[in-house]
Amino acid sequence: MNPMIETLKRWCLLGLLAACLPASAQSEPSLIPPADRKLAANFALPSDEDSRIVLGELKGRVVLVNFWATWCPPCREEMPAIQDLATQLEGEAFTVVAVNIGEDEDAIFAFRNEFSPPLTFPIALDAAAEALKEWPVVGLPTTFLVDRRGRIAYRRVGGWEWNSPEARKHIHTLLGE
Repeated sequence: MNPMIETLKRWCLLGLLAACLPASAQSEPSLIPPADRKLAANFALPSDEDSRIVLGELKGRVVLVNFWATWCPPCREEMPAIQDLATQLEGEAFTVVAVNIGEDEDAIFAFRNEFSPPLTFPIALDAAAEALKEWPVVGLPTTFLVDRRGRIAYRRVGGWEWNSPEARKHIHTLLGE
């Protein structure tokens, strides 16, 4: 197996342990803005819908880029909230791109349909974890909000309620820029 994926599995397990700490013991804020907004690394990846997802083609939209895997419990837990967010913001200049790390289309298809309603946002397949190497991902899930100019505006390491008022506030701020 890919050594990077093995490392992420270890980080995911450590993240689960940290998630068990009481909220008062966790120091990381919900979303972390970078010191300066750097251009997000472009990727062109096949999707589970027989197309390609090219991040650079989404400039002009706010993009939630979520790096995840089916074997990652926090990743699985946050997917319904991401789907809910995508549904709430349908019709706005907002796109969700979930980048799956190291798995094949069959696993993704089965995973997508485990939910009710099924996940409808695009899932990019990074089977060899090549795109992952270009992003500041330290564990799974790691999610980024990319602004309309293609720059990383926020990062979140670990699962989160992406359909929360706080998440929508940050996204609407980015949509207004």
